[in-house]
Amino acid sequence: MTKQIVNVKKEYKNFDEEEIFPQDRAFETHSGDVFEEQLMKKPAHWILYYFKKAGVFQTGKIQHYLLYALVFLIIIFLLTLLNWI
Repeated sequence: MTKQIVNVKKEYKNFDEEEIFPQDRAFETHSGDVFEEQLMKKPAHWILYYFKKAGVFQTGKIQHYLLYALVFLIIIFLLTLLNWI
């Protein structure tokens, strides 16, 4: 059970039985935080993905930004008219 929570990954090369004088080896361990991965990184990745998609609308033209404001005001007006907010 704790293996799933701790999530330790090991990277190493085993010694061969025939090696009398083994060569230099490297041993590395990496542990990942399951809560950070599931509660922070995945939602952040999802949000950044949609921000990149929405970035297409940022053209740098003032007319487009005025249109965004107008559309926003119309949406707020309709939501207020229908008593949704």
